[in-house]
Amino acid sequence: MARANWLGLIGAILSIVSVAMVWFWRMFDSMGFASGQTALTGTLKNYSSDVSLVFIVGAIVALLTPLGVMLQIPALVVFPFLIWYWDLSGYWVLGYIVALIGAAVSVSSMFIQISFPGRRVLIPPETRIGVWSLRREERQSRPLHWSARIALLSLVIAAALVSTLIVTPAYAKPMSKISVTVMIDGRGYEIDNVTVKVDNNVILYRQLANGSLNGIQVIVNATAGPHTLSVNLAGDNVPPDHWHSYQPWVIKVLPWTTEEVLLGYNVGFI
Repeated sequence: MARANWLGLIGAILSIVSVAMVWFWRMFDSMGFASGQTALTGTLKNYSSDVSLVFIVGAIVALLTPLGVMLQIPALVVFPFLIWYWDLSGYWVLGYIVALIGAAVSVSSMFIQISFPGRRVLIPPETRIGVWSLRREERQSRPLHWSARIALLSLVIAAALVSTLIVTPAYAKPMSKISVTVMIDGRGYEIDNVTVKVDNNVILYRQLANGSLNGIQVIVNATAGPHTLSVNLAGDNVPPDHWHSYQPWVIKVLPWTTEEVLLGYNVGFI
């Protein structure tokens, strides 16, 4: 019987399909520059490109050995955060799901072997290194020792637990930051104060210097997740219909990052 773990081959093929759907295109993220791009956005684009390239290499390696899935893990961990942060469409979600299923199947092939012809199911498999072979041969490969299997499984579980323990507190405690910068050209206008609110809590109230350009920045600690931001420009002796307000909108904060917001009133940005 030809040595062939078709479960591992199916996982590798799914990974290659996800490369065509997602990772090949995300590899070029860092080549684009958008107006108003922040340092965080640039960093995320670079990281998205890097982990996508590593995933592609891992998908190719997975054709030879399921251990290639180890190179796919960084992209699989970070991409859900990018999907949420960038509001990526359902197409990218579908591509990610294909990649996740492919990686799961590849990992399963380390413990279960499905071979043809004969449709034999072997637990543990004869080999965890070769996924397929065109030649017939006697059993030269031997499964990993039980202690190695336990070590591999323990490594996967430990990585999942450590990742969870690192990321979860950022959603419960204010370990991220929101930086709001407001540029106001008050020359010839009656606006003389600014109020910044996050989640309906006032984080800044400042009187403005009349007839001059005002630059105001406030940084506040925040938990990871969505937050509501609003900015009101008003005048103590000015009718409310002359006030200017940025209506409340939702900003997204990633764990352990600083979300930068730049707003301007009667000024332009390049």
